Amino acid sequence: MIRGVDVVYPGSTERVRFLEEDEKKGFVWIDLDRSGIVSLSFIETPARKMRTFEFRIPREGNITERLKEELLKLQDSELVLRVKFKGSIDMKQLSTYRRSEIQSFAYDKFFHLIFDESEMQIKRPESVQPLPRTTPLKELRRYFETQLEKAKGEERSLLLEALKICEEKLQEAGAW
Repeated sequence: MIRGVDVVYPGSTERVRFLEEDEKKGFVWIDLDRSGIVSLSFIETPARKMRTFEFRIPREGNITERLKEELLKLQDSELVLRVKFKGSIDMKQLSTYRRSEIQSFAYDKFFHLIFDESEMQIKRPESVQPLPRTTPLKELRRYFETQLEKAKGEERSLLLEALKICEEKLQEAGAW
């Protein structure tokens, strides 16, 4: 009743959004006579159940297997189930989540299964820094320099000769 006037808004008789999960569904039966409303009744009708299940992402273990265990507890072939993932996950743990396998598993266990991953926070690995730009010839020289620092006497002269031969071979092959 709004300002002394009966107002009826029955809405839909079926759930169409998860905002309606807990709403009763039905219609209104109104008996009228010349003086106005004689009776007004809300007649509840059965409507397909909708439910949201919040799945806390485990830090360890196989996500797919854990979720399948939870789905077995909720199994209802008439239920529209939304699985809402909560928490953060690293790339290693994410590799244990296989949505298609879960969908196949739940195919005959629910009327419909929906995945809401909007609150799943994926931890990104630190980016790998690129190596400094170099060339085969520069790397060859760097290697020989470290060896020459430790060498003495005849070993040093052999290393210098080896470096010279290697440089020539690399330059013949087109290395710079």
